[in-house]
Amino acid sequence: MAVSWEYTMNSNMNTYVPFNITSVLRYSGGTLSSPSLTIKNVTNNDDGFYRCVVSNRDGTTTSSSFYIRIETTLPEVLVGTTSITVKTRSNTTLYVNYTSGPEMKSVTWEKRDMTNPFIFHTVNITDNDRYSGGSIDKPYLEITDAMVEDSGYYRCIVINNDGMSTTPLFNISVQKQLATVKVPVTSYTVKEGDNLTLSVMLSDTENNSTIVWEKKGVDDSTYTQIDISSNKKFEGGSIASPSLSILNITNDDSGHYRCKVISIDGTTTSTAIQVSLETSSEESSCGKLNCGGLRECVYHNNKPTCSVVTWKAAAAGVAGAVGAVATVAVAAMKSLAAAKSVSPLNMNSPGNSQTPNTNSKAENSKPENEKIKQNKKNNRNQKDTQQNSHDSEHDMPEPQYTGQCQGVISSMPPPGV
Repeated sequence: MAVSWEYTMNSNMNTYVPFNITSVLRYSGGTLSSPSLTIKNVTNNDDGFYRCVVSNRDGTTTSSSFYIRIETTLPEVLVGTTSITVKTRSNTTLYVNYTSGPEMKSVTWEKRDMTNPFIFHTVNITDNDRYSGGSIDKPYLEITDAMVEDSGYYRCIVINNDGMSTTPLFNISVQKQLATVKVPVTSYTVKEGDNLTLSVMLSDTENNSTIVWEKKGVDDSTYTQIDISSNKKFEGGSIASPSLSILNITNDDSGHYRCKVISIDGTTTSTAIQVSLETSSEESSCGKLNCGGLRECVYHNNKPTCSVVTWKAAAAGVAGAVGAVATVAVAAMKSLAAAKSVSPLNMNSPGNSQTPNTNSKAENSKPENEKIKQNKKNNRNQKDTQQNSHDSEHDMPEPQYTGQCQGVISSMPPPGV
């Protein structure tokens, strides 16, 4: 006499196959002493139809079918926020939790392909120091020190003995976080020899950020990087001390400065800072004059003009350089200046009796009426000459501001030249 069991996944009696009880530890029974079938730790694979077959020497008897329907309990997954926006270098967590009746098998995180939305790649959590979680005990996914390449769509797959559950997609957007550079003061005016600090305030920087200071001189069209490390004239310009100090300022330090902060996310450039050298008003006015290439000047009638010594030296230099034209111009100006002291003389006029008159004898020999006419004429000429001399003082040209042409005197000579 013998006892055996058969199994099929459907109700078609012709598809029953022998059930090997001894090959699976979860199964027991099916013997003469224990003909019943016992199944331990039921799984989905145990779902189906069973029957017992008993044989002796007289024949075989088959039992009616037993139907075992396995009710599966898939993991029930709970998720947190599925749309997350963070900045680089920050931390974020994709929250997942679950409940499961049957024994849990695994938790896996996947990230969708950037080009094909139907393909997902397993997130290698164990080999990435910035990732943690993704286990049965800690099913969430935590990302630290987020980077732009962490952006994308993620999902979690939870598997137990009954099957698999998949979470909705998590969308992570990691945005670049550029450093911020604030400039409290954008313009400085200092004296030659002073020390100056160009103040800046930084925020949102990282440990591996670098700082660069650049300068554009007064006559420059572009900015040039300042080599702070090898130039003792400058101090600062680091993450710890970002402001730039300029020591013993000279005219060459005038211009515009700017600070740049460079990080993995990009470069931030500050507002331009202007540095000017302080000058007196007199120096500024005299600087507009061209005294033949010399910078010495004085004030005449509240306007700057070349000094006597400088103008004479410049006149000689111009005369030698440009020839007769300059010589004539200088001579003309000297004649104009000398005209102020020229006055025609008359022996009969008051104050002129000491100056001899070569025509006096001739004049005395004329008739009396001719003398009277001549005296009247001389008096009129003297008045006209005095008037002309007086007018010449007012006709003296005012000093003129010059252009930028070196070697040409475009200022009037100072008084007395």
